[in-house]
This record gives sequence, structure tokens and C-alpha cells, in this order.
Amino acid sequence: MSARRTTGGSARTSASAIERSESGSSQAWVRGQALANGDLPEQVCDHPQVAEMVDPWVRRWGSVATPLLWSHAMYLLAEAAAL
Repeated sequence: MSARRTTGGSARTSASAIERSESGSSQAWVRGQALANGDLPEQVCDHPQVAEMVDPWVRRWGSVATPLLWSHAMYLLAEAAAL
């Protein structure tokens, strides 16, 4: 079970499976996770599904991969699907 949410996948799932208005809010959420330089992280830990798994994950694997090309690609696919 993942302890973190992926960024780009969240917007893409919403764009392909739910109303466009909802995908727009997901895309806005993704944009809100970007660093000041526009980099998107692989995952965010602000509201983990299993909070007690975040620290063990970081100790084992290190900090979240940033930037992550996959996150950027999924965001762009979500933008295209919303057109």
C-alpha cells in the first residue's frame, strides 16, 4: 500500500474517468504541489493514506524524487484530455 499520493496520476485519472470540472480541480491540486521552479515531485506526503509508513519509507528509500518526468507527463496528458 502506498503511503503517498502521486501527483500526475491523480489528475490523469480524474480527467479520464470523472467530469471535466473535477479534473480541473485535480489539475489545480497538481499545480499546487509544484516547487517554485515548476518541478513536480513523484509523491507528496501532506495527507498520506498511511501516515505511519512515511518515515520508514523515507529512511529506506530517501526523499521523494523531484523532479519526476512521469509526474510531468501525466499532468500534460490530463491537460490534453480536458480539452
